[in-house]
Amino acid sequence: MLINAIYFKAPWEHAFEERATSKRFFFADGTERIKISFMTHTKKHRYAKLADFDAQLLELDYQVKFWTCKMLTTKIINIVVP
Repeated sequence: MLINAIYFKAPWEHAFEERATSKRFFFADGTERIKISFMTHTKKHRYAKLADFDAQLLELDYQVKFWTCKMLTTKIINIVVP
């Protein structure tokens, strides 16, 4: 089974502040630019660069114990890690 997205409504362990949200360009299909709202913050999160798969993994915690959001990206998208 391959699942693209599951929606789970719960508060983040480190909430995104509304004032830190800004409009930026997103490449929906790799070439077409559209402007959308980006939530940003600078906190420590678990991150891994998976060289064997040419991918990156970012994990964000929810306030609910043992629940996390894992985001896996391919080489097309780069997660900015300060």
